[in-house]
Parts: sequence; structure tokens; C-alpha cells
Amino acid sequence: MFVMKSKGDFIIDLLVNRKISENDRERLLQLSAKEFEKNDDEYLKILSEIESFKKIYQHEQDKVTTKIDNVLDYVNEVSNSLLSVSDLSVSKQFREGRTILTDHNKTNNNEEYKKNINNIENKDNEAFVFKQFNIFKLLKFQLNKLNRILFLKKNNINNKDKSDLIATIQDDINKSNYELEIGMIQENENRKIPNPKHVAEFMSLFNKRDGLKYLTHDFDENTDFNIDEFLRSAFQVFSDHTRELDIPPSLWRIVKEFAFDSKQASWTSISDDYTKDININTGWASEELRHWSKQNSLHPIRNEKYEGIINDFKRITRIKDPNLEKLIDATLVKVLEKDITSYEIKKCDLDKADFYTHVKFLKIALETIFKEIKDRSSSDYRKKITISYEFGIQDEFFIRKLYITHHNSYPKKELQVILREWKEKGSIGKISANLEGYCYWSVETIIEDKPSRVNILRDNDTPAVETIDSNVEGFTHILTFYYK
Repeated sequence: MFVMKSKGDFIIDLLVNRKISENDRERLLQLSAKEFEKNDDEYLKILSEIESFKKIYQHEQDKVTTKIDNVLDYVNEVSNSLLSVSDLSVSKQFREGRTILTDHNKTNNNEEYKKNINNIENKDNEAFVFKQFNIFKLLKFQLNKLNRILFLKKNNINNKDKSDLIATIQDDINKSNYELEIGMIQENENRKIPNPKHVAEFMSLFNKRDGLKYLTHDFDENTDFNIDEFLRSAFQVFSDHTRELDIPPSLWRIVKEFAFDSKQASWTSISDDYTKDININTGWASEELRHWSKQNSLHPIRNEKYEGIINDFKRITRIKDPNLEKLIDATLVKVLEKDITSYEIKKCDLDKADFYTHVKFLKIALETIFKEIKDRSSSDYRKKITISYEFGIQDEFFIRKLYITHHNSYPKKELQVILREWKEKGSIGKISANLEGYCYWSVETIIEDKPSRVNILRDNDTPAVETIDSNVEGFTHILTFYYK
């Protein structure tokens, strides 16, 4: 019996055809994505297929993890030439893949996940589904990369069983992820870019009595503190403003996990010395915290333990004097290590810093910037760094700017080559991914004998490249944060 296939079926059939190259597959996805923008039936069908896969995937997780472990054992035996791709070892990629599998399993066991996945009409829930798309996308990327490397080095592979194992993993990926990409690309095209000014708007709620102030400040009204009533009111504020504002998903997530999870999930802060992550299993939704507050009719900050939890949240979302210098110092020590004494490092006004961001992501960006500086400091005259902080006013916002200058360092390539290479690749791509939505980011240097400013993260009114009149002393990163 002949069955008429839909466009979605046809596209999925093409995507799982192993004769199609990765480039052709990517073009097919981009060309077909718009077909689903106005077709809710196809969209729902694809999401239904995704949900079916997720159930199967969870059931098969132990088997897949075992396969990964087997490949890891083999990878550790091959030559060093197989162990480096874009500065990441293959084995490290697989360890990251296992972490994603573990995190995904935890998410699948979360009641909120099940609730969201079953109600995709809601905008917030669609964002939740998009987050899951990205989890699978990243896992596929890591497994696919190892698979391609090993097959490119097939002369080094003499064990047929190992080759069959790798092919089996590829089949698992083919069956599970290509249909996900259709939905993911559609969501990605429609998603709004996070806005640093919106972050300032949102975080200003933590200073307003009728906003989110009492999530981080003691209750100063002339009545007993009613935690249930307060959380209902605060959640309404949170929901209303996150619908109106384009804030980074990571900021939305950490506020949600800290304050509004119906079933308290663990969340991550950063240690007081900014050297390591700390996992926290307590928040406003914790039964123990709510019970203590109800029993005493007091704000949780009156309890020493819960005050510490609130301070953990503040530390991961806000840089306040003198913490920027502590963060910079910890990052420099980690990156430069024993070579730090050979650098001339000047710091200006870092103790005046006060702005909101995701501190863990900012630290990753700073580490990457300083690693780039280290890699370009082979000569002593280049071992000079200036880090300074400035503040001012722009329209209705306070602006905070962090400058990091690597003296006597200039790019040698042409502007167009630089722009092409910087487009979401390598270290520049990593810095951009961690700063996006929290600040704007530019670099000032001399390109083709012209003092230039390249605006990598910018608003729509700012050009990608500007010629500037200022005196350029090397390669300067400018991170612009907003505060309200």
C-alpha cells in the first residue's frame, strides 16, 4: 500500500541517508527550516518523535555509556596524534559526552521536565524544549567528531570489532539526532539574542520592594514574613519580566533554580576565592528552608546557613568591590602559573567595580583572554598587561567598562581574514559564547596599519568595524556592562 509522505517525513529520510555529506545535510536543514514555521502539525509531529526518542534514549543509556567506555579504553591506546582536535583530547570529549548523558538522565527524572515536555504550546516550555535540543546537539557533535577522527585514521585501526563498535555508535547518532536538528534549527532561527541592557533591567528587580528584592535582602516591612505569600508574588514578577525581557537562558535558569524550582534542583555557584565551582542543593524551594521560615515567621537570611546560600547566589550573579580584583587575580594565577612573575601587570580602579553578570561565564571568558595573551607573549617586551575599570552614564543606564590591554601585540592578518576567522570560532568564539547577553565586547588594535575597533558583541546600531583616532598600544579587550 502506497502511503503519501509529508515534507517532514521526506526531510528526515534524506537526513538519515548516509550518502549525504555533512555540508549538504546542513544546507538541507537550513533550507527546510522555514517550511515548519507556519506548520504546527509538522512541528508537533517532530516534537512527538523527539519525545519518543528521549524515552528510548533513557532506557538505553547504560548500553550507550558502556560503548563510550569501551571506545575510551581503545582511544587511550592509540598514538598521540589521535588525541588532539582543536586543543581538546578525544577522551576529554567523551568524558564531556558522558557528563551530558548523566545530566540528561537527571533532567528526565525531574517532574518539571515532564510537565514542560508535555505542554509545548507555552512559550516558556518551548524554550525548555530548545534547551534539550542543544543537549543532544552537543552530544552528537562530540561523538561524531571522534567517529570522523578514527575513520580518517583508519590505517591505524586494525581491530574490526573496534570499527564495528564505532559504526554502531554512528548508527545510534543517526537514528536519534537528525530529526532533532530540524526542530532545533527552527527554534534557533526564531530565538531572540540576549540583550545586556535587558540584563540590567531584570537584575534591577533585586533592588525593588515590589520586585525580587527580598530574595537577597532581609524583609524590612512591619509584618511577619510569610514565605509562601512572598514566593507567589515574586514568581509572578519573575514570570512577567522574563517574558518581556531578552535575558540569557543561563541567567533565567540560575534564578529559577535558586528561587522558584517546584522541586529543588542543585545549582552551581563559585567559591569565595573564585578558584572553583561549588554545587548547592538548597534554595528557596527547599523543604527545610521553607519549614524554618514558616516556623519562625522570619526571612531565611536570619538563619546563618541560609544567609550563606543567599550569598552564594549573589556571588555568582554580581561583581561587587573588591571582588573583581579577586577574580582577576585568581584567573591570572591559574593561566600564567609560575610565569606570572615575569609579567608586568598594572591594575587600575578594579576595586570600584559593581555590575551584574554570570560570574562563572565571565571567569571562563577571562581565562580564555589571558591564555591568548600568554600564547602571544614569547618576547619579554610583550609581557605587559594593563587591566582597568571605568564607569559612566549612557542614556538611562550606568555603564561599566573593563579594559584588558596586551601591550605591543598586534594581529598580522588582513581585516577580512580576521573577521572570517573570528566568526564564532576558536578562542574568539569561546569568549563570545560566554559573554553573549551579559555585556558587549569589542577589541581595539591596529589592523592593516589602521587603528581599528572590531565590535564582536554589539547592538544593532553599532558597526562591526570602526576606524578610531585613539592611541593604540597593543590589543585591547573592552567589556561593556550595564547597570540600573
